[in-house]
Amino acid sequence: MNWLHYLLEANIYLGVFYLLYFLLLNNETHYKLNRAYLLFTPVLSYIIPLVQVGALKSFEDDGNTVTTIIINPTHKVNSAAASIHFTLQDVLLYGYLAGAGIMLTVFIFKIIQLVKLTRAQKSLFDNKYKLVKVKDTNTAFSFFNYVFIGTNVDGADTMIRHELVHIEQKHSFDIVFLELLKIVNWFNPFIYLWQRSVKTLHEYIADEQTAAYENDAIGYSSFLVSNAYGLSGSSISNSFFNYNLLKKRIIMLNQKRSGNLARLKYLAVIPLSAGLLCVSTLGFSKTYGWVDLAPQTAAKSGSPTTTIKDTKTGVSTKEEAYKINGKTYYKATITDKTGKTHIYYSKNTSVADRAMLWQKYQFHFSSDTVKSITLSPPPSLKLKSIPPPPPPAPPKSKKAALKAKSDEITIDEPTKTPATIIKSDIAAARAKAESEQHKTPPPPPPMGPFMAPSKVFDEMNRYVSKHVRYPAVARENKSVGSVIVKFDIAENRKLSNVILIKGIGSGCDEEVLRVIKGFTGDINTKSGTYKLTITFNLDGIDAPKSASESLGGDPSFAGEIVVMGYPSK
Repeated sequence: MNWLHYLLEANIYLGVFYLLYFLLLNNETHYKLNRAYLLFTPVLSYIIPLVQVGALKSFEDDGNTVTTIIINPTHKVNSAAASIHFTLQDVLLYGYLAGAGIMLTVFIFKIIQLVKLTRAQKSLFDNKYKLVKVKDTNTAFSFFNYVFIGTNVDGADTMIRHELVHIEQKHSFDIVFLELLKIVNWFNPFIYLWQRSVKTLHEYIADEQTAAYENDAIGYSSFLVSNAYGLSGSSISNSFFNYNLLKKRIIMLNQKRSGNLARLKYLAVIPLSAGLLCVSTLGFSKTYGWVDLAPQTAAKSGSPTTTIKDTKTGVSTKEEAYKINGKTYYKATITDKTGKTHIYYSKNTSVADRAMLWQKYQFHFSSDTVKSITLSPPPSLKLKSIPPPPPPAPPKSKKAALKAKSDEITIDEPTKTPATIIKSDIAAARAKAESEQHKTPPPPPPMGPFMAPSKVFDEMNRYVSKHVRYPAVARENKSVGSVIVKFDIAENRKLSNVILIKGIGSGCDEEVLRVIKGFTGDINTKSGTYKLTITFNLDGIDAPKSASESLGGDPSFAGEIVVMGYPSK
């Protein structure tokens, strides 16, 4: 429900910005600055959730955690459960849309009512404003370029002058903007206070300029009192008559003007916005943080890129070495024969062991029936390349080059100096390679990250994979292992009764329970009890045995999620 999380986060910031205005700026007479604040901060409230500062996040806690999903492919989608079912998310969505629809209907109705009034007798005022006389009423209000004046009002000239200030200041645009904002945020009580504050501010501005024109603030105040009981106009217009605001308008009209030092208060929006940006980055797990002002960085090591291609199957692997916080890891991009790429990671510094791992992956991608779960760095992880070191100088002569080629074979390792195999070892190496080539590759294991995934638990596994974090205590204690939980799926396809079966402590058990209990989506399978495993691995520490190997044959096994983290420094 990312749309709901985004909407709620933006409305929290709306409330915070309004509280700042109410506590610090409400009684200042810098009306133009107040107006700018009230119009700009709602927009800012919707921008901040879309922005994050990746550098603020602990690299080990979040930005550099790589998760692998291993799914039991035996589960089938329950077609009966997949039928139309009304969920909590549906209730929230349709409830929100219903409220927004009602507010939009009311707004359109108000616009129609004003349009009907414009059809009455009207005339040009000052050759650019349209004056509409409303028969047998005691009213005065304006909307965009129209001034509506009742035929029964006293002091019509002063009222018209007041309303012309609203038109010249384009206050109607503010009102329409707030009406649209109210449609989107109809459930937020702060938006109604916001709209009232904007309208009050409009009256302060119009009163100040009208009194200045007449050069008699006390006389204008008396005029307001004597005309306190007129008929208010539409709520989407600027109405001269507003009994509830009369006292505040007179007080602000005669209040001493705020000095230049008071302008410094408006700078408070800068640290407040910065603080909310930090809260948005650290306090919310989200996927809508599209703009990263200061992304986390990882530097690519200076080692050469290694490419391995199987000419028979058309599968190729490109290996690159990277350094993150001083540690080396290896990224293999495997391209299958259809052109699709699959990304895997290894922390093994042995070239031979990594080659065997990539060869194992290549074998699986040579089959038409086998698919992969693609792993990639988190969005906040930006890989910055460092130019590789210059290649060694070539031999000075052609003869020397031929001799060097026949005498040795060079193997490049990303973290070691080039190793040399002498000519006498070439025959043995070739013989071993040929024998390995003719061996029949072993069948794929029953479970693994390269098996065709079932879609039954796909949504839940992706949710857990995105939100699970390697606890800082577990990293400090170098705790690794598998946390196994069981849960029930009821007839309504909802997850419940999450119970810990096996834990490893150090905060990992609580983290797993927290994330799984937070999943509110549907699981389209038959009701019953299922098991899920989250395995925590740390770079540089021997990985625990995969739980999927022992639970793979269990029909209640929902899958395994492997979390790769990095020890605390």
